[in-house]
Amino acid sequence: KILIKCDDSPKDWCIVELQGTAEAPDGKLDGLVLGNMFLRDNKPHLIIGNHELVGQYKEQKPALLVLQKVVDGKAVGAPTASTDVDAMDVDEQAPQTDGEDQVSSTYYDVVGVIRKRLVFNTRPKTLLFKKDP
Repeated sequence: KILIKCDDSPKDWCIVELQGTAEAPDGKLDGLVLGNMFLRDNKPHLIIGNHELVGQYKEQKPALLVLQKVVDGKAVGAPTASTDVDAMDVDEQAPQTDGEDQVSSTYYDVVGVIRKRLVFNTRPKTLLFKKDP
């Protein structure tokens, strides 16, 4: 049995889809700023170094839920997006008591819904900057 809980209305999230490979000098992307994103003429633009990518909004079908695993009232790990219940890390055992008749419970909290994607699938445009004398 998988318990999924949604107290408030979940926030809308968006997936950023890039073509190619992002590499960092030390091999770790965690915590790095990839680039700057902004909207111009209702289209998303992403500037990475001296390259500009122009993207487009696409609908995410089916919508994805962003779930946060909660064990004994404490969030565990980072939120994950999934439509596949079989792929979730689920405890197969029934809830157990810890000696004080409190039930140890595991459930998933819905923290977001992904309904849109920002797709950047065109070749980047090179930006040339004018140096001040």
